[in-house]
This record gives sequence, structure tokens and C-alpha cells, in this order.
Amino acid sequence: MFTPPPSPRPTGPKQAESSGTCTSSATLAPPPVSFAMSSHDRKRRAGRQFRWAVLIVPLVLIIITLSSRYVTHPAAFDIFSSPSSEDWSQLLENGKGWHLHKRHPFPGFEDDNNVPLSSIVAPPLPTSAVPSGSAAPDPSPALTTPQAIPTVPSAPPTLPTPFPQAYDQHFTLNFTSPSCLTFFKNMTNSPAFRKCRPFSLLSQSSSAFIDAQSNYTLMNTLLWGTCNIDLGVNQCRANMGWLAESLQQECEMDLNDRNDLALDALTAMNAYQLMYDAACMSNPSTNTYCYIEALVKTGSPDLYLYQLPFGPSLPSNVTGLTCSPCSKSVLNLYSSALNNETTADNMKGLQQTYDRAVGKVNQVCGNDFAVIVDGAVSTASLSYGLLSVSAVVLAIWTLII
Repeated sequence: MFTPPPSPRPTGPKQAESSGTCTSSATLAPPPVSFAMSSHDRKRRAGRQFRWAVLIVPLVLIIITLSSRYVTHPAAFDIFSSPSSEDWSQLLENGKGWHLHKRHPFPGFEDDNNVPLSSIVAPPLPTSAVPSGSAAPDPSPALTTPQAIPTVPSAPPTLPTPFPQAYDQHFTLNFTSPSCLTFFKNMTNSPAFRKCRPFSLLSQSSSAFIDAQSNYTLMNTLLWGTCNIDLGVNQCRANMGWLAESLQQECEMDLNDRNDLALDALTAMNAYQLMYDAACMSNPSTNTYCYIEALVKTGSPDLYLYQLPFGPSLPSNVTGLTCSPCSKSVLNLYSSALNNETTADNMKGLQQTYDRAVGKVNQVCGNDFAVIVDGAVSTASLSYGLLSVSAVVLAIWTLII
């Protein structure tokens, strides 16, 4: 009898895999895929990241250094500026110089009477009578002979009446807010402001004070008047402080709109003490006000140092620096103000101009003549630059990993 062969056993898992066929409707799950990187791949990735880091880190450091130095604009960066064909004397002749201390000349103000603001709102303060036989210096004398360089008065001189006041020009009342116009009217009428005779404001906005620069004797008298005030410098510093606070409140819209009059007034008020010290500084070897010495040196840019706290930069093609003891003292005064945490925040204009000016001066006078102040730059500008660099670096790093 024929015996049939035994039935085949069910195919096991291994056989099913090897045969490549499936005898059941159920599909076998594939083996899990491993996402673990091999040791070789990990080494390659680490090496690639290291190479990128070697390239990026030095580049980032260079960018940060260049961006921070560019904001302070040292003298080295002037090689990228187009040279000017005019020297210092030509700038003066063409009216582009600094000798009148006018940053923003005011256009003519037309009204029914065509009179300056200060005369509208503030009659001259009463002054003591001029002694018999003496007269106040003529604000515009005819100069026919070379002037002698006056020394610091040893006795109180006779001050001109009225004493020059800020905002004595004709200018347009183009205020954004009525409260700002009211503030300026009240300020120019206030004895708390007028009696302080602030050099920082007189040198920027008083026509009478600016015109007196051509008369050394008169300017010497005016400087004595700004340095010797009945209220005292401490009281006037406090007065300028609360005036600056009031200006920021009453002229908020004008400051936001970059109104030159409001901005310049705020800068000058904040610089009251600094410019008081600078204006009243004298050369002990000559007993002459340093400011007078700068005026006497016709064609010298030494006078421009007194403009740095207000924002104008020292021109890149400046020549004729005298490297005088007075210039050194003025720059040392500025560096002290920038290094003082109490005063540095209010020195926005000086922060933008000081290091660049010192770079120029030190090229002529030697590296030790004046001190570079690290960080003498607007904190907001530097922070913005560093933030931008950090964002770029973070984006690149995210892409490579």
C-alpha cells in the first residue's frame, strides 16, 4: 500500500524571512530601525562642527571688535573717508568753521514786532549802576591795533548791562507742543536761569556772547561773569538739573520730533557743570583763561575742543593743534566726566565725539597726551550692534548643527 508523505510543518519565522513569501494574511512587522549614529558618523559630525567653530569664532570676535571701534570712530578709520581739499583756515574763511559756536542757526522770526523771544518774555534783570567815570566794555569795539591778551581779573570787573543772555536771536517758534513754547518763555524770564549765566547755553545760543569773541577784553570780562555768579555754582547746577527735567516733560513731543532747539537746550543744561569747569579753567603759567588762549590762537582748532560736549566731531583733516597744557586739561576734564557714573549718562554728545577727537589729538601730541575712554560711546548704539552680531551668529550656528 502506498503511504503518503507526512504533511509539511508550518514555516517558522526564519524560514518565512528567507523565502520572501507569506503564507498568512497577517504581515510580519519589520524589525525596528535604529537611529543611533555610528561611531564614525559621530566623529565626522564633531569634526565638521569643530571646523566651523574654528572659522566662526575668530570671525565673530573680529566683527564685534570692528563694530565697537567703528561706533567710536577712531582715527584709524579716517583712511576710509574721502579727504577734504580744504585746510583749517579755508574752512574758517568759507564759514564752515566753528569759531561762532553756532550749531543750528535759527531762521528769522517774523511777527508784528519782529523782536527776539528773550525780549518778549524777559525784561533785563536789574543790575547795579555803573560807577561814575567807568563804562561797561563796548560789545563791538573798532579794533585797529593788535589786542593784548588779558589775564584773569584780580578784582571784580564791571560787567556789561544787560549781561548777554541765551536765545537773544530772532528765531522761528516752530514748536510741536504749546507746552514747550511756554516752557522756553518761562525759562528765559526766570531769574533762576538768567542769573546763572550758563556758559554751555551762552556759547551756543547767545549772539551777544558769540560776537564778543572778537574782543578779548570783553570776552575776558564775560568769562569772569559766568564763573562768578551770585547764586553760586552749586545752586545753578541744581537749577539746570530741574530745568532739564522740566524740559523733558514739557517738550516731550518736540524731543521725539528731534526739534533742534529742544535737543540743544537739553544737552547744554546737562553739560552745565562740565562747561562751567572748562570755561573757568586757567593756565597757571600765564594766568589767562584757557578759553581766551584758544580764541587768541587764530586758525588753531583748540577752540573746537569746547564744542565736543555738544556733538560736533573734530574734522578728520584737522591741522594746527597746539598740544597746549590747556588742551590737555580740557580733555582730562572730559575723560573724568565720562568715567564718572553720575555724570556719564548725561554726556551723550561727548560720548559720541570724545574718543575720536582724542585719537586725532594723540596723533599730533603723542599717545599719552589724552586718555581714551573705553566705552565712550552711546550704550544704545553699541548694544544694538552687538545684538545684531549675536543674532547672525545664532542663525549660522543653528544651520550647521
